Amino acid sequence: MEEGRLMDIIGHHIQTDENAGVLEEVADLASRCLEMIGNNRPSMRDVADKLGRLRKVMQHPWA
Repeated sequence: MEEGRLMDIIGHHIQTDENAGVLEEVADLASRCLEMIGNNRPSMRDVADKLGRLRKVMQHPWA
């Protein structure tokens, strides 16, 4: 992610033009969850809320 090569490591059977933005957001969230300093990590509630919003976006008929 630091090198901007996220889409190079995600399998082509998962990656589509439609979900590229969502994949980037999930990867960013995962990266934040791996922060060594606990205060820099999101709470589990924040993670659940973010994943819930992303799931709704993917299910929306206009997505």
